[in-house]
Amino acid sequence: MYTTFIADDELIIRQGLRCILDWEELGFQIIGEAANGADALDFIIKNNPDLVLLDIRMPQILGTEIVRRAKEQGFTGKFIILSGFTDFEYTQAAIHYGVDYYLTKPIDEDALLETVKNIALQLDTRTHSAEKFADGVTRFVTGLAKKAILANMTGALADSIMQGDFSVMSASVAWLGAIAYTLQIYLDFSGYSDMAIGLGKMFGFTFLENFDHPYIATSVREFWRRWHMSLSGWFRDYLYIPLGGSRSGNVYLNLLLVFLATGIWHGAAWGFLLWGLWHGFFVLLERFLVNHGKQKVRSGIAAKAFGWLYTMLVVVIGWVLFSLVQLDQVLTYLGIMFGKNAGGFHAYGLRYYLSNQTIFYLIVSVLVCIPWKWKKPEGLVFDVLQKILILGLLVLCFVFIINSSYNPFIYFRF
Repeated sequence: MYTTFIADDELIIRQGLRCILDWEELGFQIIGEAANGADALDFIIKNNPDLVLLDIRMPQILGTEIVRRAKEQGFTGKFIILSGFTDFEYTQAAIHYGVDYYLTKPIDEDALLETVKNIALQLDTRTHSAEKFADGVTRFVTGLAKKAILANMTGALADSIMQGDFSVMSASVAWLGAIAYTLQIYLDFSGYSDMAIGLGKMFGFTFLENFDHPYIATSVREFWRRWHMSLSGWFRDYLYIPLGGSRSGNVYLNLLLVFLATGIWHGAAWGFLLWGLWHGFFVLLERFLVNHGKQKVRSGIAAKAFGWLYTMLVVVIGWVLFSLVQLDQVLTYLGIMFGKNAGGFHAYGLRYYLSNQTIFYLIVSVLVCIPWKWKKPEGLVFDVLQKILILGLLVLCFVFIINSSYNPFIYFRF
């Protein structure tokens, strides 16, 4: 039988944790509890329980510090970190999942600690430095440039096409509009995330990354591991796992419900719902093929290129659903993309939309979507040049904001 220890500063929560599961039936014996961090750490080191339910904000010694010190003293058990006890059913499901998972599979507790370093904890533990502030300014200005320059320029192109007259639109122009919107929404969303992360650093906070270059993904499942990670994590923790995840129930139904909810969460329109189901279908398809041995992981260049092309095709078509929203417009636009107007009159060709300036912004936007690995030069000269570049970029952003009447706020809608 596994031994279990509960550490929380509130008596009612400790009592609730004792009652939330049938511990004995699951093979666990609760051997103690503590109301403060010092007593909890002392008990954990002396008794080495198999499982510890630990409140992250314990008085005297914080939960993350308890984990660190216990590991240093040779603790070999597992922790389930608790950051709140507001929803009984979710907490019950989450702890049940943790009990089942953490004692049967290895876990990187350093990664676990990184995950639970949330904003509430950093209110007490954040640090300030000139270097951190400077990094925050750089990140903020980079995000602002993504939004105010690149997202707005690609957005203006996308709107001029996707809000135009479909009856005289060619397939190539329709594809250009869809690709422009694909770039716009990533640059808009990730730009605002960069600005938030940068502002956080200026005030001493370290926020988790929200986008990890999703347009380099070679599968739809990988795309969702890179796209809007805070949203994906929320649906995973608050819907997918309580539904049973991959460990109970029908995993395909659970995934389908998650993607259906993801679509509806963005708005009450057919386009959003179809966008969620569209992505859900391909995630389910990929999972099915992997589970049944129909899809093998290949590392060759050709295989990766094919995977990337397939993924981007799914993503770009998905953004058409997301952008136009209304079902009749979506179907008409997709029809044009795949040749519906091939024999008809086309009012404008690609060159009408692709001025040299627009081509330049599209190229820069694509380059921004790619992770570039380079070793940062060291030295005073480089530091001065970097600061001058950031200052110049900030001024350029102000120029674009002042001179442009087009400044859509896509992220705010969701």
